Amino acid sequence: MKSGKIINSTFLAGMVIGIAFIIGGVFNIVSSDYYMREYENSTDIREVDAVVQYCTANQEKDDLGIMRTESYDVKLEYEVEGKTYTVKQKIKGSDKAFAEDLERGDTIALEVYRTSKGEYRLPPDSGPLDFLLACVVILMGCLFSGVVLIDCLVKVRKKAVAKSTEKRRKR
Repeated sequence: MKSGKIINSTFLAGMVIGIAFIIGGVFNIVSSDYYMREYENSTDIREVDAVVQYCTANQEKDDLGIMRTESYDVKLEYEVEGKTYTVKQKIKGSDKAFAEDLERGDTIALEVYRTSKGEYRLPPDSGPLDFLLACVVILMGCLFSGVVLIDCLVKVRKKAVAKSTEKRRKR
């Protein structure tokens, strides 16, 4: 296999990975901003009763060996204005609605808002940490693409220098 092919395939793969990181980070920021603005501009924010379809606690041990609930995987069903909505979501363990163990059929209070399309959703759960994480992903993508680009340019430059040195020796 020619070294030019290796450089091209490495360069292409590295750039695709880097650009994918950048696109993922930008998408996260844009979608979070969209849902947050939609929530803030909603004309109807209300509290409804939701029925638990299933609830699984994700627990981890802390430094002292005590089991702590980090989050819950839940499937909730709620009704607003005669229409039933079902949502699957991961909810933080610190949420007040999950202070006690929940079982199928239990009812909890949830805040929902009306979207611009007339449907009801749970409020977005994004904060400054999510934004910071998206920025880090974008920076990682830029860094990865930059390193791959510099590596490829160095290899091409070394190859060009080697060719010119070879031509000088032949003279």
